[in-house]
Amino acid sequence: MKIYFCHNTHLDLALLKENISNSKSMYPDSEFFLFSDGLTLTEEEFGPNIINHPKKLGHKIGCTYSLAATLKLVSKHLSQLNEAPNFVVYSHDDVYIKSKEIFESHLTSGKDVIFREIIHPNYVVKDSCYVAIDCLIFKPSAIQALDLDNLEIPIAERNLPKDKRGSRCPELFWGNIFSKKLSYQSIKTQAIIQGEVNEMGFYHIKKKRKK
Repeated sequence: MKIYFCHNTHLDLALLKENISNSKSMYPDSEFFLFSDGLTLTEEEFGPNIINHPKKLGHKIGCTYSLAATLKLVSKHLSQLNEAPNFVVYSHDDVYIKSKEIFESHLTSGKDVIFREIIHPNYVVKDSCYVAIDCLIFKPSAIQALDLDNLEIPIAERNLPKDKRGSRCPELFWGNIFSKKLSYQSIKTQAIIQGEVNEMGFYHIKKKRKK
């Protein structure tokens, strides 16, 4: 199985390398599309599919912007090839596949995107989709359907939508886009899970990301 992995990193190259190594051990034919807004990624270490943003974006805008940026990089790569991967996976540098069995159990859905949707009443705003963007699984054809070139990505935190707590929320921004543009499999959950294997087979290291 060939998978394109998209990752963002902010402060920890060692963690990113560990994540890539873990993915390669499971899927040797995988390729990587990487975004950094805090450290310089070099082609010698990480290959040609990298983006080094000139500014530190901070956690929320970094999450929002890096997803669009890496998927655009994938789209450009696909336009130059005669074949596509089986799936495109996006996750943060501290989120990696730990249970291959659980992960692959979701790959038969046939949906454009698979994600965990937070349904806890403390977070959910009426008529919105709160998607945990720490790990996402896309069909390659879904990248084009998102029409990323014409999608306005917030460049300031104040432009993100607010969740029920009043917190600016990348999870609402992307969730609302997915629900409008793509067919999706939503795995209902009460919280973003850290420190254990989640419902999609990923492990999110339990640590706070620094500004």
